[in-house]
Amino acid sequence: MSKGFGRGLVAVLALAWAAARADGVPAFADYAVTEKFAGPVAKLDLSTRRGREFRSALQDAAAQGPNFAGHYVLAQWGCGGGCFSWAVIDARTGKVWFAPFTVSAPECPEGAQFCDPSLEFKPDSELVVATGARNEAGAGQYFYRWHEGKLWLVKAVERKP
Repeated sequence: MSKGFGRGLVAVLALAWAAARADGVPAFADYAVTEKFAGPVAKLDLSTRRGREFRSALQDAAAQGPNFAGHYVLAQWGCGGGCFSWAVIDARTGKVWFAPFTVSAPECPEGAQFCDPSLEFKPDSELVVATGARNEAGAGQYFYRWHEGKLWLVKAVERKP
């Protein structure tokens, strides 16, 4: 690859990154982790009522191994039509933390934003992006950071009525 091409590519990528960041929306790279867990997931702590209630979904997710923030497993399961619940499992300890909200499809007029519920996350980032209605209220895109066993709201972009 020529030096000119390489510099051009870097410039284009820098401009794309700046444009994507102009709206102030957090990026997965902003909350990158370098840890990569190797080994089996610890035995799950299913001692709570919710742990026992969602045992199968948690065990199925844990069996796939860490998929979030280095050494965590983010598990999701349905809670009705167009709705899902989720939890975070620490692969090292087996501790299960249940999210304080469900994500669902809000009532959406034609062409409205944030109508398709989703939860986006990556193995190498602490960022979680919830799109849709939280606990069936409103609609938006919510950016959370999972850090030191807690979920922190970083930014909310709510749909305007």
